[in-house]
Amino acid sequence: MNGPQYAQGARCGQRALYPGIAERLREAVASEPFSTSAGDLLLTVSQGVATLEDGDEPQSLERRADQALYRAKRKGRNRVEISQSGRNH
Repeated sequence: MNGPQYAQGARCGQRALYPGIAERLREAVASEPFSTSAGDLLLTVSQGVATLEDGDEPQSLERRADQALYRAKRKGRNRVEISQSGRNH
């Protein structure tokens, strides 16, 4: 089942922190069953992380995050993938 997609922005001077934050979120979701009337469900999170680069427009930032997200899904889901530099695309 595919769930909704969302984007989250954060202001932080240290880009290196973003992958760790995303991984902790993924682990937290996976570690807690979601209780329903039909029983517990185990949820997973696939994330694509992109950071703002010099000269970025909202569309280029979103495109890199989306590419990383779909790379995470292709690699088996329930994982975090980091975007490639926009200068290489």
